[in-house]
Amino acid sequence: MMKLPDPELSKFEKAALAMALAGEHPTLLALRRQLPYCRVAEREMTGCGFITTIEVDRLLVEPALEEYFLITDVFVNTAAVRDGIGLLLVIDDGYIAHLEGFTFGGEWPEAIEPCEFKYMNLNPDGSRNWLNKPPKWPS
Repeated sequence: MMKLPDPELSKFEKAALAMALAGEHPTLLALRRQLPYCRVAEREMTGCGFITTIEVDRLLVEPALEEYFLITDVFVNTAAVRDGIGLLLVIDDGYIAHLEGFTFGGEWPEAIEPCEFKYMNLNPDGSRNWLNKPPKWPS
């Protein structure tokens, strides 16, 4: 029998989403409004990271205006992973869809706390460079 994932976001996932969605841009504000309506549909450990598929109750909250993009500017320092952890947040159809965490070499640790979230690739003025719009992958 297949074990269903815990529908609640983990402490690390909540902190990662809060960092990725911080800021006053209207798109980030719209995505933060989705957080109370998020649940974990699937959580896969890949060996060097994880992929959490997130479902948002679309009847209760509006989508963000930007339909498809990635947020790729969040980095995590932790003693458990020498080279740190990268995070990738996928927004699809204006809704939070996937959170991926990955090491830059080595296995995903059993425990990652304490950890420090930081932004990488800041603009010259110190602002975040958070919007990454690759071509949409076919469904």
